[in-house]
Amino acid sequence: MARIDAEEAPEAIVAALDWIGRKSVDISSLNTPTVVRSALDALARKMDGTAAADNTVNRKVPVFSNCLRYAVELDRLPSLPLTKVDWTAPETNDEIDFRYVPGPAWPAS
Repeated sequence: MARIDAEEAPEAIVAALDWIGRKSVDISSLNTPTVVRSALDALARKMDGTAAADNTVNRKVPVFSNCLRYAVELDRLPSLPLTKVDWTAPETNDEIDFRYVPGPAWPAS
């Protein structure tokens, strides 16, 4: 007997899956450039809405691309939708403020 037939899922899991189902877009909508652009813009932001660091965006976008490539491989998408969008990550100011970087004499004794 399959586990799904043997026991009920905990309430927290059911609620989480319900939330994911309501917030997720259908995979076929990823053929729309506006949806892909929206996803890429979301990857360039942190949860609080501020810009993510360059290295964070540079790490997330290839993962998103690989997911889309896998969807194409499984025939869930007809072609790679990233090729339809001309998008570059927004510039961020990741300058180091050397006033707050500890030097060799830190901490002062």
